[in-house]
Amino acid sequence: MKLKTVLAASCLLGLLALMSCQSAVLKPGEGFVDVPGGRVWYKIVGSGTRTPLLLLHGGPGAPSYYLKPLAALADERPVIFYDQLGAGHSDHVTDTTLFTIDRFVQELAAVRQASDSKRCICSAIPGERF
Repeated sequence: MKLKTVLAASCLLGLLALMSCQSAVLKPGEGFVDVPGGRVWYKIVGSGTRTPLLLLHGGPGAPSYYLKPLAALADERPVIFYDQLGAGHSDHVTDTTLFTIDRFVQELAAVRQASDSKRCICSAIPGERF
C-alpha cells in the first residue's frame, strides 16, 4: 500500500510539473522560500532558453549536494537546485509530522513559484525515494 502511495505521489508531482510549470527568463541566484515548518533553500544556475529543470533529491534528510554535476546542463536551460525542509541549507526540523507527501507537494509548488518558473521539468534521480 505504501508503494502505491509513493507512486501516486510521484505521478502527481509529474503532472503538477507539466500542467503548472513556460519559462520566463529565470535569473541565476539563490534564496529561501517560506513553507509550512520553516524555510527551504533554492539556487538557480544558468540562463539558457530551454525549459528549466527543477531537481528533486532523495529524502527526507538527504541534501542536494550530490546533484551538483547536473549544473553542466545549465548551458541550455536554467537548473534549479533546492534542499527539502530538514536537509542541506534548508531549516532543520525535529517535527517528523511535517514529512508527508501532501506537504512535500506544497513545498515543491512554493519553490517553483519562488523561482518564477511557469513551466519546468521536475526530475529525480532513478532509485531515489521519499
